[in-house]
Amino acid sequence: MIMPTTTPDAAAEALHARTITRTLVPESRRSRFLPQLFPGRIRGLPGFLWGEAQLYDVAKKLCPDYRGGFWSFYRLSNTGLYAAPEMECATVTVRWADNFFDGEMSPDAFGIVATLFALSAACCVSQSDALAGRYDTLRDFAAEHDERNLIFRAID
Repeated sequence: MIMPTTTPDAAAEALHARTITRTLVPESRRSRFLPQLFPGRIRGLPGFLWGEAQLYDVAKKLCPDYRGGFWSFYRLSNTGLYAAPEMECATVTVRWADNFFDGEMSPDAFGIVATLFALSAACCVSQSDALAGRYDTLRDFAAEHDERNLIFRAID
């Protein structure tokens, strides 16, 4: 008889150990968040200024219901970062004509999509390894998100 090398509990623990977790950035550290999300310079501007404008602009283009407002900032256990708008609705409509995406998702998933779009745009104009790393760590978190299928369809 062949015995399994790991017990079901050990396999579950190993899976849990790989799970990327998020932590809300406290109010006292919010001013440091955008410079960390968009480090360096982008098109001659401090990265955080260019990145913030890009993030909010892409949010307006993606979501017809988005009208601005407060955003929550999150740190990920894999060193990633992302922002998500605080919205009172459970789901928002997200549309992107370039890939024919049209779907409903939570404001959190919408924030991940918007942050990925903003990071992608930043990478295209800056060729920064740090920005590419930010994109990769957030994409890894998105792959574990409950709405991963929608997120990946939206950014495809």
